[in-house]
Amino acid sequence: MGISDMADGETAPVGMTTVASRIASICAMIGGHGAPGIAALSATRVAAVSAMIDEVAQGRRRKATRKRRMGNYRCYEEVCTIGGGTFGEVFKARHRATGQIVAVKALRCEAGSDSKRIVGELLREACIMAACGGHLSLVALRGVVRTPRDAKGRRDYFLVMEFAGPSLRRVLNKRIRLGRRLFSERDVRSIVRQLLAGAEAMHTHGIMHRDIKPENILVVQNGGSIVVKIGDYGAAMSTAERDPEKYWAAGTWVYSAPEMLLEEPGYDTRVDLWSIGCVMAELLTGNKLFPGDGIDELLYKIFDLLGTPGGREWGPGFYSPGHEVQEPPWRAHQRLRKLFPAKLLSKEGFQVLQGLLTSNPSRRLDAAAALRLPWFTDTGGMPVAAVPETGAPRPQL
Repeated sequence: MGISDMADGETAPVGMTTVASRIASICAMIGGHGAPGIAALSATRVAAVSAMIDEVAQGRRRKATRKRRMGNYRCYEEVCTIGGGTFGEVFKARHRATGQIVAVKALRCEAGSDSKRIVGELLREACIMAACGGHLSLVALRGVVRTPRDAKGRRDYFLVMEFAGPSLRRVLNKRIRLGRRLFSERDVRSIVRQLLAGAEAMHTHGIMHRDIKPENILVVQNGGSIVVKIGDYGAAMSTAERDPEKYWAAGTWVYSAPEMLLEEPGYDTRVDLWSIGCVMAELLTGNKLFPGDGIDELLYKIFDLLGTPGGREWGPGFYSPGHEVQEPPWRAHQRLRKLFPAKLLSKEGFQVLQGLLTSNPSRRLDAAAALRLPWFTDTGGMPVAAVPETGAPRPQL
């Protein structure tokens, strides 16, 4: 199956970019091999998919498919562990030949069919990262590598990424712990502008991240400027994927949009704009805007603060049979303004926050519209496009 070919029986949606159609094709291939009754991805197929992902990352396509060996993890040496995830850990590593510092996400797989599924998820994440590559506000993919087979025929797979820096969560917590002031409105404006620029780049290629939060935003040291990059695409998906089962309450619920919490079929990229709004609010106050454990509790808090979408605004989807949300008293955005008074956030800044935190997704700002608002006309610092890429050139894997 060629990289530009859609899965059997599928066609690219009208208006889909070339990159988006390639992503949909590769994700369909990976998903198909993970489906019940279909053979799991073989080592040869994994290498072939990895080669396709490299083509997306490099912005070119081979006229003929050539056999390609995957990169060997032994080209890297571990420096230190910097985090953990559902399927493994993330650590800092150094390329032995070039000295380039990278971040590596380890997926240490045990024998069995479930390990094949996990490898498929790694390839999906790599594919989405490849499509987003080149934008300064998104963590770049360096490649997918693996170890040789061990005595039991097992392999470990690794996602090699640009090394950025500590998470925004870690930076925020450190400021709170040391009793320092939180981010100023100017700093928040710079951070939100970069997040919106990164989101716009993803959305152009039909990708929704679905888990934008401080833990998944990395802070790069760049002199006195605050430079951030969106990372961890484990929950991301292509909007071209039409399987209703994929439209679930993914990500971290306290940053999730109402339509995603309600698992509305076909929710779109605007779920990321809601998440950016939640991050913006937290940077200003130091607290999560909607703390809670269960979906019903979170929905109540959202509608209590922002107002309950009526039938004309939302439609019957709000009254989801899967969730019993106690309807709070009707409220408008004035209550949100009380949490973010003028001394904390200017009128122009509140216009952005209010536009991002709009319960009705059809009325919520998209990234491009948000970036056109007056708050961003004077960033008070280096424009995003002028921030240099970190790290050395991509090594040979």
